[in-house]
Parts: sequence; C-alpha cells; structure tokens
Amino acid sequence: MALFVNESTRLPVFVRLAPAATLVSRFVTDLGVVFAAHGLDPRFVDSELAAMTEYRLEKTASRSVVGTMMTSRTLPTPTANSVVSMTLSAFRSS
Repeated sequence: MALFVNESTRLPVFVRLAPAATLVSRFVTDLGVVFAAHGLDPRFVDSELAAMTEYRLEKTASRSVVGTMMTSRTLPTPTANSVVSMTLSAFRSS
C-alpha cells in the first residue's frame, strides 16, 4: 500500500503499490474519484488533475504534508477491496 497526500487539500489517498509501474497514474485516477466523493468543485478537481500530467517523486519539505502522513499512519488498516473505499473509510475514521 502506498500513501499519497495531495498538497492542496492535505487529503491522504491510499493506492495499492503493485504494479509499481502504474502507481502514479492510478493515484491520479483514484484522487479524482476521492475528490468527487468529497463533493469538491469539479473545476478544482480538473485543475488539480491537469497539473499532475507531469510529475517528479521526491521528498517533501512541507511540514503539513508530513503531519498528514504521520496522522494517516495511525488510522486503522483499511480492509475493503476498493482502494477508494479504503481511503474514504480511513479518512472518516480520523
């Protein structure tokens, strides 16, 4: 399981790690679904997802993102089959 945090919203998103070659594209897809499930403005969602067409994975310098990741580590391990369901249930548990 991989944990991503959207910097704009601080929303944690769990994504299955395998297959690693498609991890980032699956994150972007899942993030769009999670955003929609939270009722975010579609214009914001489209803007965020469009900005993710190019990416670079690196260590964050954002204390807020690190704080969200640390908090998310203490959530119960999601057991649902759907990664999006896992993200939403974990988010609601916090």
